[in-house]
Amino acid sequence: RANVLAQNMLECRLEPLYAMLEMAGMQGAYSLDHFRYMWKQLIKNHPHDSICGCSRDEVHHHMEDNFERLEHTTEELLRRGQLLAAQHMGLQGFGNESYVVTVSNTTEVARGGVVEVVMDFPAAENIAAFDIVDNDGNPAEFEVLSHEKTVLDVFSPINLPGVMDVERYHVLLTVPCVNALAVKGYLVKPRTTGSLPALMAKSRPSVDQPVVLENEVLTVTVDQGNVTVADKRTGHVMTDAIRLEETADIGDSYIYWPEEGEAVTHADFEGTEIARWDAHCQSVTLRYHFDVPAAYDFDKLCRTEETVQCPVEVTLTLKEKDTALEIAYTVENRAKDHRIRLLVDTGLSSAVSVADTPFDIQYSDDSIHYPDTMSRVLPNTSFAAIEAEERCVAVFTEGTHEYEHLGDSTLAFTLVRSTGVINRDHSTHRFTSGAQWLCPENQCLRTMRGRLGVAVFAGNVIRAGVPQQAKVFRNPLMPFFTSCDSRKFAGGRTAVQDTKLEEFFYLPDPYAGTAVRDNVSFVSATGEGILLTAMKKAENSGRILVRLYNPNEREEKAEFF
Repeated sequence: RANVLAQNMLECRLEPLYAMLEMAGMQGAYSLDHFRYMWKQLIKNHPHDSICGCSRDEVHHHMEDNFERLEHTTEELLRRGQLLAAQHMGLQGFGNESYVVTVSNTTEVARGGVVEVVMDFPAAENIAAFDIVDNDGNPAEFEVLSHEKTVLDVFSPINLPGVMDVERYHVLLTVPCVNALAVKGYLVKPRTTGSLPALMAKSRPSVDQPVVLENEVLTVTVDQGNVTVADKRTGHVMTDAIRLEETADIGDSYIYWPEEGEAVTHADFEGTEIARWDAHCQSVTLRYHFDVPAAYDFDKLCRTEETVQCPVEVTLTLKEKDTALEIAYTVENRAKDHRIRLLVDTGLSSAVSVADTPFDIQYSDDSIHYPDTMSRVLPNTSFAAIEAEERCVAVFTEGTHEYEHLGDSTLAFTLVRSTGVINRDHSTHRFTSGAQWLCPENQCLRTMRGRLGVAVFAGNVIRAGVPQQAKVFRNPLMPFFTSCDSRKFAGGRTAVQDTKLEEFFYLPDPYAGTAVRDNVSFVSATGEGILLTAMKKAENSGRILVRLYNPNEREEKAEFF
């Protein structure tokens, strides 16, 4: 999962964002040295037995540290890229007294939604209210989620730390549409008088009764741990849609091996809690626990009598305008030699499941497995799905790469596998190798987190654009707030020792005169679709092949010139 988050950040956020800045005229904004460094840091974690978790504990310690350091670098470069875009938005009325909000869409799918923006105004300006307008001067729809007085860390142009008293607003901004690979801008105009639209209160449901989450697309009913998902567009209903299972795992780092004849253990439901409940976002947390054997006794070839509890939280979140139900999970693993999976019953019956792999879409039935294969799992990159009855139910993943198609309608996703050895003698199930093949931390006695998404579509995986929607699930719209005056948040009062910041020096803007066009896609558009392949005149060829993609009809045409 850490690898997916890091790779997705580089491939689907930073690379498109900085390419867009370069195309807007900011020559040199794309730092080739930084990007080469980041990609090399990521690839260090990609050797076969490292990335699949089949190496020694020391290797995985270094990998986790490497991912964390890479996260720090990419998050800072994302902030800098968004700041560059915000400070050079080509908006009518862009001026020093105003502030700006940008919403970046780094995917190839035009979309809208509600984004949460953190807005900090210097307390000295005594701002009582503000208006948010688009490039045409039309007021934007927004609500204030919260307001507080706090301190903002700021830095001078020579990187000396300071602090500034600010009024902080958490704002929910409704964005009707941001075009594919585009940046949408809004001006924030402060006022010294007036009031702000507060978030309308919505009565919280009682958890003693069935709880219903609903938006324009889905209705999700939670009743004592049972989850029903209904799609309003297709009429499709998934009953008992989400379940958990736990089984013994007497295999090793490479192969899951179940205990013969063992029945699946279902989690005990503990209760429901409302996590968030307003007009834009409804979220409930379901709590379960597994009361399971603490380990497997390989001398007696049975699970131990000692038991431990493994708490599991499943948080369902449905946001306004979203087509997918988000399923966030937290597993506090306290047991050894076992596996926990989350099961999604799609309500569609098919012997074939569909999943993406690098550079391909794979259709698999049970015949794809070797007859003696013990663990009949399949890979996915970003989704697994079932098609039937001119409908498709897809489960979006974010690092949960291992799934299994159970029966006709159910997809099972591995949340955690616990084993303590790299390899084991599968004829006796005993460990017969030397100490260097031990990896006790592969028992994963820790808290594991992740998220999935469930969405229903008309048609099949290709016609419904499921691969693109899986990318949208991983890459939400990215809001950013700053002042139109780049000097406003530089300086502040002393933060460290006696480094008084009494004098400031500002470098000239290297991109003065350049502007990011408001909500204009950086991919060339034609009358028939989006030009996907950038072409230049071939020196020794009489014909140039141009591929045109129509996003509405989701088909590709080849034309020769």
